[in-house]
Amino acid sequence: MTKVKMTGTLVGQDGNAFALMGYFQQQAMANGWTQDEINEELEKATSGDYYNLISVLESWFNPPEDFYLDQEYEDRIMGDEDI
Repeated sequence: MTKVKMTGTLVGQDGNAFALMGYFQQQAMANGWTQDEINEELEKATSGDYYNLISVLESWFNPPEDFYLDQEYEDRIMGDEDI
């Protein structure tokens, strides 16, 4: 099977490295990844520091559509509207 990006994000998950790897593995398995494919990405993720782990794992997720800020709030924080 070809690895496919998953809908989700690490944002809001427990920030512990082992918890993030567990979440990634759970989501990957639910999306049809083989254990070898999962292990390959976990090996890449753990080959560096914590920021590498986040970068590698997050690269396999597409945020859900409702993840982004609503336009009114975004306008206010970007300075397009008085707060």
